[in-house]
Amino acid sequence: MNPIETILDLMSDYIKEESWAGACFATSAINYILLNELNTHSKPMLGVVNIDGHIFDHAWLEINDQVYDVAIVLGITTKFFHCLPKEGIRGQEYEFANFRTGQSLDVKTTHGLTNFKKFMKNSPYFNKKIDYWDVVILLGKRIGLTLYKQKLIQKYGNTKWTIV
Repeated sequence: MNPIETILDLMSDYIKEESWAGACFATSAINYILLNELNTHSKPMLGVVNIDGHIFDHAWLEINDQVYDVAIVLGITTKFFHCLPKEGIRGQEYEFANFRTGQSLDVKTTHGLTNFKKFMKNSPYFNKKIDYWDVVILLGKRIGLTLYKQKLIQKYGNTKWTIV
């Protein structure tokens, strides 16, 4: 299996295990780090998307200008996600999915998203004893990576999302 599919499957399974709805910012950051640890370059993105007429702020990854997004299938509201494949968007294009609407993000969305160092200190709602850096380490371990928080912070702490 290629690194992209490995990481997206890993995250997809984790999202389902934890019922981690609305985790697009966290999962895009975590996937970005894990993909880079497997020498696969990706770009963390933030923007306003339109899925089948539903417009919302969102985060995803792009690889070679193609969208990769597993979090979108378990959003905060799932009423319109029936049109998406259950494995998420993995480089395919869909005429009902526009990830570059050109609309402005809600100011509240970008608050706290200055860089990964600050953002990754947040905890997932299902376990307040860990932060997102710990999730990277946990998921990395599942695929045989040995990762250390301080090294990850040094390497990825200044990473920022590209806003479109």
